[in-house]
Amino acid sequence: MTKDVPPYAIVGGNPAKLLKMRFPDEIISKLLELKWWDFDVYEFSGIDFKNVESCIEQITDYKKETELFRPKSLDRKEITERFIQE
Repeated sequence: MTKDVPPYAIVGGNPAKLLKMRFPDEIISKLLELKWWDFDVYEFSGIDFKNVESCIEQITDYKKETELFRPKSLDRKEITERFIQE
């Protein structure tokens, strides 16, 4: 079942079995619709992730004011220069 784990599901065991859903279906639908993973996570530093309803509202507002996160592609030379210390 590990290949077929639904979004926001909690699974356990081997083979994995669905234990429960993390949120109600309505909340899961809103989170999936938000596509929050398409944004720069560093922009979410002030968002209250402990309260999912508040989080959804805050990300919805944020989405209205910003563009999708499009990370710059780095070639091998840039990676070597920026991240590999010799």
